Amino acid sequence: MSINLEMLEVLKELALLPNKKRPASLWEKVDQVIEKAETSQKVVAGKKEFFFQFKKGGWNSVWAVTIDEAKGLAFDLYGGVGTILYDTVKTVEGHESEYNLLLRNFD
Repeated sequence: MSINLEMLEVLKELALLPNKKRPASLWEKVDQVIEKAETSQKVVAGKKEFFFQFKKGGWNSVWAVTIDEAKGLAFDLYGGVGTILYDTVKTVEGHESEYNLLLRNFD
């Protein structure tokens, strides 16, 4: 399914509405569409997803053009020095099995 920017903005507005008797399954689909559209925008912008691990356990990801940009974003977003294992920063592309294993923790 293709989605344009105007549709994305409408879906974001819908997602921000208060919970008033709306079917959960519909809103789960809205959230999925928003996430896919935002991911598509980042890919079009030349960004890749990089994932990394924290020193105290856990992991996260950021979207960036280069690995150095990803490390900088991780530093800025998640607490700086002593928080992130910088040698674990890598693109999802080429490391799909490791990334999918991490995602299974959410099931």
